[in-house]
Amino acid sequence: MRSNWVVPPELTTSDEFTSSPLNANRRTSTRLAGQLAASKQETQATKRVLESPFSLTLKDTASSLLFGGSIYLLSSSRNSPALTFLGNLFYGPDEPWIKDRRDGLFGSPPPLILFTFCSLTAVAGLALDRFVLLTSQGDANVTLQLAGVLLINAAFLELSRVDSGSKSVTRSTSELQTLRSSEFTEFAKARINLLAPTGSCHKADVVRAFRRYYGKYRSAGEGGGITDREIEGLFVEWNKVEGTGKLPTKAGFVKGLAVKEDVLM
Repeated sequence: MRSNWVVPPELTTSDEFTSSPLNANRRTSTRLAGQLAASKQETQATKRVLESPFSLTLKDTASSLLFGGSIYLLSSSRNSPALTFLGNLFYGPDEPWIKDRRDGLFGSPPPLILFTFCSLTAVAGLALDRFVLLTSQGDANVTLQLAGVLLINAAFLELSRVDSGSKSVTRSTSELQTLRSSEFTEFAKARINLLAPTGSCHKADVVRAFRRYYGKYRSAGEGGGITDREIEGLFVEWNKVEGTGKLPTKAGFVKGLAVKEDVLM
């Protein structure tokens, strides 16, 4: 006698068992459970930050220091105007290093001022770390990664300031630069000729001529140790104002100028 019982499809053995509604519900439940667990962890992490903002893990400490270092570099490190403000606050405006800063020069701050400034940047780094941690729903890994990226970019910015010469120099360095600029102007009047647009000279010719014109600069290790690159910089700056106004080519030639032949002999 044939049975009239019907076996439900989800209970039969088949190669398509993994796609049955029962298994799909199981996968959905697992996914939802994972999402709920992750959400619970984020909520707990956010709650931990709100309840104990100064309770730091190892990752929190590292990201706070990275953020603090980034703020220090972004504020132009020891050239920061904040140091001048702190100097006026603690020492008064008559300090020599503060006077130098007011004149647009670099004045080395005392250790106390520098320590205070570094402490303030560390506190600012901690505050920024707490803010980023809250906005990232308590994800310490994301916060640490963002802190590292910010520090790298701040370091590149600081290096670009140094390379471009935009960092303030000390008074003695400024006076030395003024002296060398006037010396190059005197040399240029005596040894550099303005020619027709077809004429040109190389930066190396100017460097050799300048060293021969001034005995104290005969070699890079004498007379204050001026380098070839510094002489080339003096030449470029002079040419912008009093020469042809043209920049050297990639090969180092400047059109419209020539060094007198008796100097090159």
